[in-house]
Amino acid sequence: MFVPKCQRAKEKLSPRSKISALIVTKDGAPLIKRLLNSVIEDTELLNDLSEIVIFDNGSKDNTEEVVKGFDINIKYIRSAENLGFSKAVNLSAASAKGDYFLLLNSDVILPKGEILKLKKIMDENDDVAVCGPALVYPDGSPQRSYSHIPSLLNEIIPRFIYELLFLKRSLQKINIRFFDHPVYSTSALIGACLLIRKKTFQTLNGFDERFFFFLEETDFCVRVKKNGHLVLYVPAVKVIHDQGVTVRKVWMYGKTEYNISLVKFINKHHRKWYVKCFIFCRFFKTLMIVLSFLLAPFLLFSSKKRISFLFHIRLLMWFLKGLPDDYGLKKLNKLR
Repeated sequence: MFVPKCQRAKEKLSPRSKISALIVTKDGAPLIKRLLNSVIEDTELLNDLSEIVIFDNGSKDNTEEVVKGFDINIKYIRSAENLGFSKAVNLSAASAKGDYFLLLNSDVILPKGEILKLKKIMDENDDVAVCGPALVYPDGSPQRSYSHIPSLLNEIIPRFIYELLFLKRSLQKINIRFFDHPVYSTSALIGACLLIRKKTFQTLNGFDERFFFFLEETDFCVRVKKNGHLVLYVPAVKVIHDQGVTVRKVWMYGKTEYNISLVKFINKHHRKWYVKCFIFCRFFKTLMIVLSFLLAPFLLFSSKKRISFLFHIRLLMWFLKGLPDDYGLKKLNKLR
């Protein structure tokens, strides 16, 4: 159950503005502080925010204290336990007033002026439902900002070959009014920073809460495109993303959760025979990795290889136990 803890109003945001910022966090007090500081420093963006909603998924650190230290209008919602990313976003969006939802991971930093470039595109192009920026590491180097749709084909073909052949082909350059830089229609975006049209979000009933963590944004983008709207990647807009820092401490559970979401995604969008083939391929690859370690135990001299071996043993047990839904990040709720 979630319980509203505080709604601050020391410095009101404009009720006429169009953007509701939705931020989901868990045990990320330093990250939230960094993100909120970047929002405040972008005064033009701040003037165009109707509200900031922070959903705390059961943090055990001082996140609430950090949020209370900011003199801006923040709606802080705290859950007693981790409800999952999709449900947290849906609860955050339920009463949000903006025409757009700015969905932010807690591990991003917003450079000045960048988000309003995305808003400009959506203001002038009604057929655009979702926009995403180019994500970069803190040192400025690029990271993946758009993604392929999971499929049996990219299970069969080695990943680097598949991405070499197909990933960039998922980008289609299109002309957008009142924007002077290249913009691309794509199949799916990485969900660290997304600007989503509220009307579309409501029409599609938000994120699918069956996805506890991972692939919820991919599923949403697929549904957006089926609904006849555009998902745009805008490389001219840059947002800093400290990728992986939020799940690094629970890496093994996070990787398992990704596999749980992956099977759910395939099961949702494909027929039974396809799902069975996909699961078999995934299981067979996991089994082969485990056997390769057992047949070449010298590989375990490396600490990274040992961690990989332990993860694949865990993943193999997940397959053998019948793909239980609570074997990933949900399991942490039971352990605490």
